[in-house]
Amino acid sequence: MKQDFSTGNLYNPIMHRMLREDIFGAGGIAIAAEETELGDRGMAPHSHDFIELAIVLAGTARHASAVGRVQVRTGSVVALRPGDWHAYDRCAGLRLCNVGLGTELLHRELSWLRSDPVLGSVLWPVERSKWPARHRIARLDPGTLERIAEPLHAMAAGPARRTGERTKRIGQLLCVIGELTAHRDTAVPVTPEVVATAVGLLEEEPAHPWSVRELAAAAGVSASHLARLFGAHLGAAPMECLGRLRAERAAALLIETRLPVAEIGREVGWPDPAYASRRFRAFFGVSPRTYRARYASSDQ
Repeated sequence: MKQDFSTGNLYNPIMHRMLREDIFGAGGIAIAAEETELGDRGMAPHSHDFIELAIVLAGTARHASAVGRVQVRTGSVVALRPGDWHAYDRCAGLRLCNVGLGTELLHRELSWLRSDPVLGSVLWPVERSKWPARHRIARLDPGTLERIAEPLHAMAAGPARRTGERTKRIGQLLCVIGELTAHRDTAVPVTPEVVATAVGLLEEEPAHPWSVRELAAAAGVSASHLARLFGAHLGAAPMECLGRLRAERAAALLIETRLPVAEIGREVGWPDPAYASRRFRAFFGVSPRTYRARYASSDQ
């Protein structure tokens, strides 16, 4: 990955550490936001183990990711899955709000989002053309930015630990996501419940030695029917989706822990080290060791 950050003065906020406890706090719901004033400074390449929505509140910049570089400006929204890297350079008056979401929310409080025609495409971008993600969502108009300013600011105030605070935080998140998806550039077909159920099973147990037959039986359909549904609605086979989840989990462990690469492979369901390295490289373009060297926090 060639790094071309012409501003020279890279900003390094706490979000760059990319450890869950730093973002969500201990015992809180996995929803958090951070407001960042970059100004004319750049932000170095970084990765994380949660979903991130980066909302440009003001200014302009060039956003770099595995899918290339694109100019962003006031109102631009970037969505990233766990394990995706990104960075900013050529910044001018840049002000961001980064919203972090733990993927476990899709198993519990926000499980219904997987079936939503728009939200599901944002939080679960599986189609090959979107790997590691088709990051650009939309450019919001000034009125929308004004409407989401209050819930974003409230989310950035600190972790939500009490039951009432957790409920309020989910409400704040839904206010923001509702506004974002109302401005989606293109319509997305509804994901069938069977596909959402199967994806949920893979998310809950990515290390399980799934087969298409077993996954289909758990979802209540035939293997051939499940494969057709995945291809039609996600653009990928069930096992390709499982591979993506395993790669995301491996990326998180590479960042968060000092576990040996071979052990991480076994942890995510890839017991053969050579195979694990090949599969990881297929999703993120580099070997697990190179990924760790680039993105792990300095205290690991």
